[in-house]
Amino acid sequence: MTGGNGGIGLGCAKGLAAAGASIAIWARNEEKNQSAVAQLEALGAKAHSYIVDVTNKLDIETAIEECLYDFGGIDILIANAGLNIRMQPEEFPEEVINEIIDVNLKGAMFCAQMIYPELKNAAEEKLFLLGHSVVSKVLVLLLSTQQQREEWFNLGRV
Repeated sequence: MTGGNGGIGLGCAKGLAAAGASIAIWARNEEKNQSAVAQLEALGAKAHSYIVDVTNKLDIETAIEECLYDFGGIDILIANAGLNIRMQPEEFPEEVINEIIDVNLKGAMFCAQMIYPELKNAAEEKLFLLGHSVVSKVLVLLLSTQQQREEWFNLGRV
């Protein structure tokens, strides 16, 4: 769960934990990560946190290796990390726009790209992308099977 140490990400992690899932929290803030892990463990879940900057492929690669070691596999990706900077459109400096694109778009794509080989090895391929809807829909279309795409379109999910 990228961005799983607060907000929507932590809420999703709690829901998955309540359903019996083990949870890996990937985020940049160690203190918030540890708080999230404590909350998930209080629900009875196995949980670990990893310091991950989703714009850094080495961080992602390292976290994947650590998750494989700690959990024995990866079944689901929820790419939830994202920046939500509130400004008037005309106030956004270019460096802030680039940072938003790096985290919200490239971060989700890097995670999906790098973790997909592990998801293919899972008993059932699962890929969930939240938050940044345009990015999520593009990635779902690119990384899902034809059958999954047809099912999701039929359900009105994409």
